[in-house]
Amino acid sequence: MVVFGQYYGLKTDIIIVMQNAIINSLPFILSVVAVKIFQQLKLIRKEDKQAVASLTFNIVVPALIILLMGTIDLHFSDLKYTLMALLTWLVAGIAGLATSKLLKLSKKQEGTIVVGFLSFSIGVLVYPLVQLNYSNDVFLRVVLYDVIGHFFILMTLTYLVATMYGEKSNGSLVSNIKTVLLSPIVISMVVGVILSITKLSHPIFMETLNYMSSAFGMLAATLLALTLTMPRAKGLVTVGVSTVIKLLVGLASGIAVTKMFGVTGDTSAALLLATASPVSLTTIVFSEMVGLDTELISQFTAVSLIVGLIVLPIAMGIL
Repeated sequence: MVVFGQYYGLKTDIIIVMQNAIINSLPFILSVVAVKIFQQLKLIRKEDKQAVASLTFNIVVPALIILLMGTIDLHFSDLKYTLMALLTWLVAGIAGLATSKLLKLSKKQEGTIVVGFLSFSIGVLVYPLVQLNYSNDVFLRVVLYDVIGHFFILMTLTYLVATMYGEKSNGSLVSNIKTVLLSPIVISMVVGVILSITKLSHPIFMETLNYMSSAFGMLAATLLALTLTMPRAKGLVTVGVSTVIKLLVGLASGIAVTKMFGVTGDTSAALLLATASPVSLTTIVFSEMVGLDTELISQFTAVSLIVGLIVLPIAMGIL
């Protein structure tokens, strides 16, 4: 367990951890600011967001998936992390649907909020926090939960939910499932699993994937900058309420699931950070590809990231 000292009624290490979290997020934040400046200078246009989303969805994310799943050492016992992620996903989905009904949102906005609830930005904030403050074994368990749990579900079930709500959907569940199964994302997952099982990956091939996937952060920052606008009063309420409920439900479901599967100690605390993490940047890509409310999901993502920078280090000190 992390040990904290005292500092003006707050815990010293919480402040240090919060500073580290902000420092780790600075490259992404500054990239968003830079793109906003370029947009004002008319060097990049809002209309370019479709091209950025398509490049991210069809090339960069599949490369990232193959790289992650092709290099991880999978064991049958690790499937518990998939089940844990699935349970928290179901709870988050119910909470997202209830929140959207409470706020009386349109179907398009409802789908956007639900998809936001169903995603977790574990890599952006949780990885650095866990890596800096817990053992390597704990960090590896969080990575397993993310890759074969949350990430797997995000790229399949969450994407399916997005297609069902999106304006570009034809309304047929069978057709939407077919769209998901034939998407570059799912195909890359199959390739990744095959590489993981057969150990056939070549160093040059994997290095090429690493080079391609490294563009994800910049492309996600670009898409966020191009779609992010200042919300009006009602939009601010929607995003604020959704952020708070998602955070609280994430913590509650994380506590329940870790107890259910007998996970204790530092691993339990680290996984609670994962279940309470902000909205994933990938949802902005989904939104643009399927026709959800891209501005709303960008606002939801931005606000939840800001709140996460403050709340997650404090939560880590308390857990």
